[in-house]
Amino acid sequence: MLASQEELIQNQSRPYAARQGAHCMIEITNSEGYILAFDGRIIEIFTRSDNMRIHINHVEAAEVDENKKGLLWIKIKTRHKVANLPDIHGEKRTAVNELISRINEARSDKA
Repeated sequence: MLASQEELIQNQSRPYAARQGAHCMIEITNSEGYILAFDGRIIEIFTRSDNMRIHINHVEAAEVDENKKGLLWIKIKTRHKVANLPDIHGEKRTAVNELISRINEARSDKA
């Protein structure tokens, strides 16, 4: 059954993640104020000097490490580079784990 033109217009005005039934936007900010955001399709990293966008189809791995000081480090690996968000306070572990889980879930959905 084809959707009416009105339904199509309403659907297009909704955010991509909502249209896809994906999770809402999730953002992590590190101790320097850098931001990593994920909307279910695009990973964005915002720093003072550089911004990066990575489509979920280009992600080969997403993981989190912890250093000796208890700070977390998110690594997003693609075929040609590794994007990093270091120095995330340990109390954000739950949000970081949720982010990694959502990225890995989206990666498995593309397969």
